[in-house]
Amino acid sequence: MFGGQKFVEAHAYPFPILFDEERKVSKAYGVYNMFGIDAFRIAHPAVFYISSQGRILWVGVSPSQSETASTSKVLQTIEAVGKY
Repeated sequence: MFGGQKFVEAHAYPFPILFDEERKVSKAYGVYNMFGIDAFRIAHPAVFYISSQGRILWVGVSPSQSETASTSKVLQTIEAVGKY
């Protein structure tokens, strides 16, 4: 099992978190990076806030592997958008 998945399971978050080991979802959402200066066969760091109805409410995609959305920004966004 992937280390990140163990971490998520240990914290029992009240929402699903995707582990895209086959890269199907990252390709479908356009964040898969086959080859780049700072990446090879990996997705750009990204956060998608999706409603329970499947509507995308917010997207944060980093331009490189070294940049990610801050936890505080993600949490602020969740609070601002609300539960839809």
